[in-house]
Amino acid sequence: MRVLLLSASDIRGGAAKVAHILATGLAARGVDVELHATHCVSGSPFVRPVEEAARRRSDFTAKLAHRFGMDGLRLDSAFPFSMGAEFFRRFDVIHMHDPPAGFNFSSLPWLAGLRPLVWTLHCMQPFTGGCLYSYDCGRFTAYCGRCPQFGRWPLHWMRRDGSRGVNLLKRAVFSLTDFVPVGVSNYILREAQRGMLARHAGVVVPNPVDLNALRPADKRAAKAALGIPPDRFTILFAVAGNLQDTRKGLDTILEALPRLRAQRPFLIPTGVTEPDEAFVVAMRGFDGLAPRHLQGDAELAAHYQAADVVWHPTRADTSTMVGLEAMACGTPVIAAAVGGVSEIVRDGVNGVLVPPSSPRSLAEATQRLISDHSSLRELGAEGRRWVAARHGISPFINRHIRLYERLSTNGTGNKIPPAI
Repeated sequence: MRVLLLSASDIRGGAAKVAHILATGLAARGVDVELHATHCVSGSPFVRPVEEAARRRSDFTAKLAHRFGMDGLRLDSAFPFSMGAEFFRRFDVIHMHDPPAGFNFSSLPWLAGLRPLVWTLHCMQPFTGGCLYSYDCGRFTAYCGRCPQFGRWPLHWMRRDGSRGVNLLKRAVFSLTDFVPVGVSNYILREAQRGMLARHAGVVVPNPVDLNALRPADKRAAKAALGIPPDRFTILFAVAGNLQDTRKGLDTILEALPRLRAQRPFLIPTGVTEPDEAFVVAMRGFDGLAPRHLQGDAELAAHYQAADVVWHPTRADTSTMVGLEAMACGTPVIAAAVGGVSEIVRDGVNGVLVPPSSPRSLAEATQRLISDHSSLRELGAEGRRWVAARHGISPFINRHIRLYERLSTNGTGNKIPPAI
C-alpha cells in the first residue's frame, strides 16, 4: 500500500503532530508513506517539502482574490494541479490534514477522481466561510455572510467579508467531491455534518499520544532538572505567543494569575509560535520559565512532568493535544468545557472542567487542587489510565490502515462500512 499525506507542517502544531505520528506508524508497519508539507523541520525520511514553485501565484490574481475576500481558497494557485495526475496515481490513498499553503480548494474533485480521498478535520475551516472556529455562530450551517469575526483578529487582514461566497463555493466543490471526512472527535464530525458535509459518511478517529515517550515521572526530580524550586506549585499552559490570539484563553490566564498571588505559582508558558515582545512583557510579573516553543517528545515530557497542573482554558477546540499529552504524563488538566475537549477531560474523573472565559473559575479550581494533594494525585493517575485505554498509537494506526484498505478495495467514493 502507498499512502500520501498532505499537511501544512510536518510536526509543528497539533494537526501536524497527528499527521507525523500517523506517517511514522504507517512506515513502521511497512506502508510506503510520504508526508508532503509546506514547513518541514523534523528531518524524518518520509517527509517531502512542497516546493514554492508548485504553489506559484501571480501578484494580480492574489490581489484580486484578496479584494473579494476569497484569498483563503487559493483558486488561482497551481498546487496541487502542478504536481500532475501521474504523481497522485502513484498512491493508493490521498490523506489530507491541514492543507499545505497554497492548496487550491477547487482541486478536490480532481484529486478524489484520481485516488480515494480522506480529510482529517482538525478545525472547522474546511466547512465554514473562512473562520477556523465558529464559536457561537451557526451561520456556517446555512450560507455564512455578515461574519461576526470579520475585521477582528485573526481575520483583521481581510479587505472584504467574503464568507458567504466562500461558503457557497465550498458547497459547490464538496457536491462534486466524494471523500471520507475523519473527525478527531465526535464534536467536529457532528458540526461538519450539520452543514455542507451532510451527505458525506464520516468516521471518528481520536487523536493519539505516544505513551512511551510521554509518561509520568517523579515531580521533584523533574522540577529540579528544569531549575524549578521543588516546593513551588507549577502551572503549564500552551498558548500562542501573540497577545491578540485569545482562542486558547491567554486573556483568561492573565486575569486568573493575580487571583493566585498568595499561592505563588511557578509558570511554564509554552506555545506553537515563538512569543512576541508583548507576550514576554506580560509574563514578567510572574515567576516562571521564559516563554518558548517546545519541540520533540523528550522536551515536552520533561515540562509536563514538572508541572503540577496544566491549564487549557480554550474558547474553541476540536480536541486537545495539550490535554492528552499532559494526561499521558500523569499531570491533571483544568480545561474549559468547550467543543471536543469535554470528550477527553471528564470533570472530577481525570481532570477538571470550568466554564470558558472565566478567570475566577480557573483560579478557584486551581486553588482547590493546590490544597488537595490527594485529588491531584488521583486525577493524574486516572488521566494516565484514560489516555492509555483510548488514545494509544497502535489502535490509531490500525483504524487508519483498515480505512485505507476498505477505500482501496471500493475505489474512489465516500461510502464505506461504518466500523473501522
